[in-house]
Amino acid sequence: NYDYLFCLGLSPFDGHAWLVPKPVLYDHVIGHTGQHTGAGGTDTAWLGFPAGSPPDWLHPYGGTLSGVAAILVALDHGPH
Repeated sequence: NYDYLFCLGLSPFDGHAWLVPKPVLYDHVIGHTGQHTGAGGTDTAWLGFPAGSPPDWLHPYGGTLSGVAAILVALDHGPH
């Protein structure tokens, strides 16, 4: 039971982050990309991509740690 997925990607000289609302995951991940049982799996989902090349639909949800911090502040979840 969650409202957001926090994704963290690490590159040798940079950090990447996204805070994705659960409804967006239903549009792009949950029910679309199975993890343990192949593409037809429905019990788990998998999201994977190169940290420096996220899918276009992720752009509004961060990309940098400071971008995620700004989203959290806008959601009124505090500065941390």
